[in-house]
Amino acid sequence: MSDSRDPIGMLLRSADPPLEPDAARMERAMGVVHGEWQSMLESRRRARRSWFAAAACVLLAVLAGLIVVFRPAAPAVTAATAVRLQGDVLVDAQRLTIGQLVRSQQEIDTGHSGRVLLDLASGGRVRIDSGSLARWVSPRELSLTRGRLYAETTERRDERTPQLIVTTPFGIVRHVGTRFEVQISSDRTRVRVREGAVDFERKSKPPIRVATGQQLSVSANDAVLATGPGSADAQWAWTREISPAFVIEGRPLAEALDWLSRETGLEVVYGDEQARSQARALILRGNVDGLDTRDALRAVLAGSGLNFQVSADRVDIRSSRAESGRE
Repeated sequence: MSDSRDPIGMLLRSADPPLEPDAARMERAMGVVHGEWQSMLESRRRARRSWFAAAACVLLAVLAGLIVVFRPAAPAVTAATAVRLQGDVLVDAQRLTIGQLVRSQQEIDTGHSGRVLLDLASGGRVRIDSGSLARWVSPRELSLTRGRLYAETTERRDERTPQLIVTTPFGIVRHVGTRFEVQISSDRTRVRVREGAVDFERKSKPPIRVATGQQLSVSANDAVLATGPGSADAQWAWTREISPAFVIEGRPLAEALDWLSRETGLEVVYGDEQARSQARALILRGNVDGLDTRDALRAVLAGSGLNFQVSADRVDIRSSRAESGRE
């Protein structure tokens, strides 16, 4: 075939000879390509590391959740025993009964008209008034959210293991061997001491000692220590309505008077030694069930043959012979 019949061949033969590529340009081009390739690999490695890190975080979170779910709960221990009830009192939304054990982490709700007297496993007693909500943190710590309670504790023997702590929205009440009341209102905590002393502790502030006959009122902004009601004041009357039972049958009059004096807040004063001796020797019969403690005090004295007079804060007792001699 002639060249005139092969135009493509003629065109190729007429073209200039191919140029040899420049070595420097080829090296630069190869460098750019290699750099892009390395960058792509590094991006993939970073993405892989990020994925592994995220997966590890998710795995750790799942494991932590499993530990919380499957970790055995701290065993509930007995904090108190219900020994007297008025109205309906709920423990964890279930009706409380006399003799029932109340355990740590359980919540007590006395409702509008309920009251409860508790014997503490750590020693002493607590009376919780109506309209109160409290929760046992532990056998030695009671958290009061609303309402009021009255605690009777024995003398503290070990500073490191207090018998009772009452936590409130504004601080901690720590007993020092005493009888005291704690009341929570909407914006204040009030502590009254009938006998003994308590320490009120707040975060980052020195404790406040509240002694016999004093009351402390604490809010978010202040703490006011003042004179409180006397031991026999009517403001303690609610505690008598849920007082522990006391059996007088077969007991000396003097023993009954000691107990009734403690409940009423009235000081028993013997006017002569003969009256004291008679009170120790006289054995009581019968019962004072259903009587208010002040009425019970008058009842046991009325049948004793002793002369007595009840005033605002004390009971004066004299023997009948002493009164006859005075005449």
